[in-house]
Amino acid sequence: DAMLRLAISNQLFARPGVEARVACNGQEALDIVRKLADQGEPPFDLVLLDNQMPVLDGAECCRRLRAMGFADVCIIGMTGDPPGSPDRAEFEASGLDETVDKDTAGVNYVAAALASLSLGPAEEVAAGAPAAEAPRGAERVLSDVAGGPGVGALDPAPPPLP
Repeated sequence: DAMLRLAISNQLFARPGVEARVACNGQEALDIVRKLADQGEPPFDLVLLDNQMPVLDGAECCRRLRAMGFADVCIIGMTGDPPGSPDRAEFEASGLDETVDKDTAGVNYVAAALASLSLGPAEEVAAGAPAAEAPRGAERVLSDVAGGPGVGALDPAPPPLP
């Protein structure tokens, strides 16, 4: 939606070593992932979903991604729904690794998750961690985010957006 597009600009995704693909709706996101899987390409390390995506909402998109076998892919959901609302509760229960609000803290959480992806296997090997042992998906992405998983665990003063 408009808030998400404004808050998370292309600049946020323009990080060294991070390739971003954009889908305009939930069905398109599934189609992109399915096509890559059919071509034998590795899954994404991180999928960012909006709860109110057109055509196929974020909750259903997440459930279908998990059903397709993407258990190790980190899926972060962004929502403007208030805590305790039925839509948010359904989204949070859909298989997300993390749910963040569409506010500065949520955007900074996503920025930190993206920054954790900047270290690719080559850098990890140079740092002494064999690429074969490098964690993938949620384990890799969320373990490097300040305070670990959970927006409530974020540092009260997250780093500014780039």
